[in-house]
Amino acid sequence: EDLQNDNLESKKLEKWLDREDFVQHQENSARVEGLTTIPGLFVVGIKFCYFIDYYRLSRVGTEVEIQDISTSEPSLQTQQAKYLKWSYDSISDVHKRRFLLRNLAIEIFTTNGQSDLLVFEPGRQDYIFKRLTGVTKSVAQTHESIVNTRQYFENKADQLSREWRNRKMSNFEYIMQLNTLSGRSYND
Repeated sequence: EDLQNDNLESKKLEKWLDREDFVQHQENSARVEGLTTIPGLFVVGIKFCYFIDYYRLSRVGTEVEIQDISTSEPSLQTQQAKYLKWSYDSISDVHKRRFLLRNLAIEIFTTNGQSDLLVFEPGRQDYIFKRLTGVTKSVAQTHESIVNTRQYFENKADQLSREWRNRKMSNFEYIMQLNTLSGRSYND
């Protein structure tokens, strides 16, 4: 019966998922967009990861249910459900971030230069970070070998400075890269 319930709940997500993708993990979270925090569901699939606005996992006893909270909460009924989808090949980096002075967030950077800040429930940041770095090959290799070491940050800062001095990047790009390197985000 549990397997049947899981299949029914996964069917609720089918309209958001790529045809050839399957849910490996799902987690309640929120997406930060400027000053707005949008509740939703973060889904890790085989080929993509997704964020679906206004969907939540609810646990009732031993059963897990996926709910569209935009239909159950009057204040959200006028909100348009939106979803984000990242292929693992398009993720260039993943960083742990603080949100409201707590280690709750992860920022996903893509190869097209965009980033998205996702906030998770307390104690879930490390788990989600490991899941993402585990499925994203280029990010996993980077984080395995050099992230959080002083040498990495010094080398990266030197490389950025060289590129800026040689006019390979604008002042804006240089400052944004330095801010990202120091842990700042577009979303903080």
